[in-house]
Amino acid sequence: MRATTTQTGRPEQTGQPGADAGPSAPEMRLYSATGERLYLDAGERAAFLSALDAEAPANHMYGHVLHYTGCRPTEALQLTVGRVLVSEQALVLRSLKKCKIDRRGQERRPGANRDAPLWAMSRSTVWRLIKRVMAWTNIQGRQATGKGLRHGFGVAMVTAGPGGPEGQALI
Repeated sequence: MRATTTQTGRPEQTGQPGADAGPSAPEMRLYSATGERLYLDAGERAAFLSALDAEAPANHMYGHVLHYTGCRPTEALQLTVGRVLVSEQALVLRSLKKCKIDRRGQERRPGANRDAPLWAMSRSTVWRLIKRVMAWTNIQGRQATGKGLRHGFGVAMVTAGPGGPEGQALI
């Protein structure tokens, strides 16, 4: 689907969902070429959170980080004690796309290794965790992935608008 501008200056969507936007533009889709939704809706996101209650505390916390930040599963795995800013109520995530580390001021926690990851899980273990929780909630299809959870976060932010509770927390 391509965005074009009408004579009034308003954007207009043309083409089919998932259609090629051209060689220079990255393809960003909410639906697959066959029409399957690629993101979790609000009900599925809530069910995902509820199902995390049955998980071990570390897995429960990991799932909450994915749900409330919209980060990629591998970005959450790279979260360390030093990147948890308790006084600012913030997590500093290293973006896999930008390959930069945010160097904001960090509080030192006595006795804690600031470079130790919070979770000692592999990417395949995380994939199995997400799939298991999705299966418990009966979420099936192309959206039942970490990427679907991330895109569900994005859709929730866009539909909530700047006045939404999660959007306010980010501003």
